[in-house]
Amino acid sequence: IQANKLASRNQENDLEVTDRTSGVLEEIAQKVLQMNGELIENTTDGNDEKNGTTNDINKKPKLFQGDMVLNPNQAEDLLDKVVEKVESTGIQISEIIGERRRRKKRKMDANMKLTWKFPILYFVEREVNGSLIDIALKLMELETCIRFQRVYNIVSLEAGLRFFSGDGCYSSVGRRFTYSFQDVSIGEGCDTIGTMHALGSYHEQSRSDRDNYLKVFLENVEKENEYNFLKVQLSSALTYDTKYDYGSDMQYPTTAFSRNEKPTMLPVEPLYAKTLGVNSGLSFVDAKLLNSYYCMKKCRRPISCANGYQNPNDCERCKCVDGYVGNRCDKLPPNTKECGVSNLLVLNEKKLLFVVGKKDCIYHIRTTPGKKIKMTVEVLAYFPAYENLCDFENSLEIKYLTDKTVTGALLCLFDNSTTIISKSEHVIVHHRSTKVNNGVKLEIESI
Repeated sequence: IQANKLASRNQENDLEVTDRTSGVLEEIAQKVLQMNGELIENTTDGNDEKNGTTNDINKKPKLFQGDMVLNPNQAEDLLDKVVEKVESTGIQISEIIGERRRRKKRKMDANMKLTWKFPILYFVEREVNGSLIDIALKLMELETCIRFQRVYNIVSLEAGLRFFSGDGCYSSVGRRFTYSFQDVSIGEGCDTIGTMHALGSYHEQSRSDRDNYLKVFLENVEKENEYNFLKVQLSSALTYDTKYDYGSDMQYPTTAFSRNEKPTMLPVEPLYAKTLGVNSGLSFVDAKLLNSYYCMKKCRRPISCANGYQNPNDCERCKCVDGYVGNRCDKLPPNTKECGVSNLLVLNEKKLLFVVGKKDCIYHIRTTPGKKIKMTVEVLAYFPAYENLCDFENSLEIKYLTDKTVTGALLCLFDNSTTIISKSEHVIVHHRSTKVNNGVKLEIESI
């Protein structure tokens, strides 16, 4: 009981620390924008309250990037990185950070290095739908070696996760305590992302290589939220050699922190405009990242996988990305009556792909090595969907990039003009629909 009371006080302190740190980061962001001549007179248009924007939801207290709670060590680590990065450009910010903490390096305590032991205990408060939490964690177990165990009382002197209905979605990054449960606030549609934060995952748009994949529009960002677009990661965040994934559960939507409903970020690859923030649960790359950190020692004998990673739950097999099968993910699934021929070779003549209906079908389209594939949408209709975001279960996913493990571009609504040119001689097309009238007709040629 005493340990949990202490944890509660520490978590309240973490919220205060996060709020103060966010304020300092915003001052720094404003100074950088001013020095670079990019400072925008940024006022709200009066729609924030009725639209329930991230800023409005998370005003009290302010959270880092909208949903992350920092402990004192993480806050110190983050500020040190930002100060070092900003001052390396010649911009002095001593009046903001104060001379007393200038170049100050605090020794990280043991909590920065805490990792989870399995099973991770979790407790769900009554006001939260426990079945949804159970399902989300069970899906995570199927893709990783991570294990969870639900308990119906907070266990003394044990670490774990407490899911509760708070003011929005937020969580600490990584394991916070040695002998206490830590809070994960659950709002609409965030049963996975809070757990991902608790396991150490960070937002995709904060990666150091972000500018290779996203264009950020600070003129559309709410005032005092510009700092949320800093390219800085915590030392305790999971970072492995994974590709940028527009469909990651950790990727914010295009209008995150928007003051005027216009995009605050757009993909460099325009076809991905309706993919960011799709919120479909763990993506393949998300799961691969968790496995790289938590499951590398699970299998004694490593095996090579053509289009996947070693399955920590069955070490003699690989975990395959959709569209591949076999122990090493080196085989294509067979044709089915429902979907027809799934492997198309396009050479000199144009071909048509027509698929419609309530089903799940994957097609591999190939041409001669060294050539590319051009796909023209003759007609496409996938509903329901939002103006700026597809519904994952009712969309056409096109993997035209070279790496087939990252999420493909999602197309939806009505379209009769889009053209896609592949980056290699291979494209994967994935039709998903829960409606009988959703479908697409594509003209395909080799170029």
